[in-house]
Amino acid sequence: MGPSVEPRDIEPEAVVEPVVAPQPPPQPKPRPAPAARETFRAPDPPRAHNSERPLTRVATRKWILTNVLAAWDDQVSRWCLILSGACLWFALGLADPTVLVPLLVFVPVLEWRRRNREAQPPETETEDWL
Repeated sequence: MGPSVEPRDIEPEAVVEPVVAPQPPPQPKPRPAPAARETFRAPDPPRAHNSERPLTRVATRKWILTNVLAAWDDQVSRWCLILSGACLWFALGLADPTVLVPLLVFVPVLEWRRRNREAQPPETETEDWL
């Protein structure tokens, strides 16, 4: 018989994995010419409808005009309006905020007169009610 082979003399077979060829790296994209390149522009933000803003402005102006005209009919309120305007004028012209101190009197008086104004009697004759 031939030479005897013992199990420890046999080398285990190496596991052979299939060899895969490496893939080449992807080619970079060619850059467009500078003239053809588009500049990045952020999208425009959504625009809110400003339909309320002019309506608010008109309502505020109408309220101010109505109250100033109503105060102008009252003599005490008229003087408070005139003196308030003068205080504002001098405070801006002289750049001195201490001139605004009288406004602490004029504005509450105007508000008090506006709240306590008597309702105008209707301009109807008593005979109309008969």
